[in-house]
Amino acid sequence: MEMTAYVERRFVISNQQGLHLRPASMLAKTADSFDSNITVCCKGSKAEAKSVLSMILLEASHGNEVIVIAKGRDAVHAMAAISELFELGFN
Repeated sequence: MEMTAYVERRFVISNQQGLHLRPASMLAKTADSFDSNITVCCKGSKAEAKSVLSMILLEASHGNEVIVIAKGRDAVHAMAAISELFELGFN
């Protein structure tokens, strides 16, 4: 039987332009490399992290708090990779 993990973490958008095309693409590419379902929540809206368009439509701006939720067998590893993106300011 395969274990399913649930990991949730809060981040603050630190880059000045917010979650625009480049960081949204980086996040989607990273999320897509994992099997887990990954959701990003901001200002009452939810987005599928594997979709660049969905991420851009969140309109997450500099200073906004986002909640990232990963569910699946590789959720812990997915969150570690996503955490690194946020901690490095998508640079």
